[in-house]
Amino acid sequence: MKNLKGIVSIIGIIVKYGAVVTAILKGIQVVSDELGKLDFGKDEPQTPAKPQIVEENE
Repeated sequence: MKNLKGIVSIIGIIVKYGAVVTAILKGIQVVSDELGKLDFGKDEPQTPAKPQIVEENE
């Protein structure tokens, strides 16, 4: 009976920490998905840092 309690407690610990790891991985996945939805201006045309000066010949 003592061995059975030891085995059950070991299985319980494995299940508990497995659930914690699963929750952490799910949280990382949700954060990654939300960051993927954000628009960081990739679609906008790049504007040069310095304005272009056009010299006209007269």
